[in-house]
Amino acid sequence: MTTVETSSEATTRHVPDGLPTHLQHFIDGELRDSIDGSTFDVLDPVSNENYATAAAGQAADVDAAVQAAQRAFDSGVWAEKPARTSRACRWSWAASRRPSSSPTPTST
Repeated sequence: MTTVETSSEATTRHVPDGLPTHLQHFIDGELRDSIDGSTFDVLDPVSNENYATAAAGQAADVDAAVQAAQRAFDSGVWAEKPARTSRACRWSWAASRRPSSSPTPTST
């Protein structure tokens, strides 16, 4: 963890190492910002200070995600996989995005 001294207060807050400062959408196999470039601030719930920005999804981003999902389904990439296999792929992808100190869920 990294300790950050706030200039306006005598308190400190702990920011986990490796925490991204900008969060993007994952659409069609790639990370991307919102189509219109809009973002919002991600606030620390304790200090109410901004520690990251996130892509603010709009209707165009939802449309792009739905079209990508439809293409993947129509191509057979996901449609032909057993549910257990596609679930394992999603768990594996999610686990690869977690900091190493985060617990990994188990599927049954």
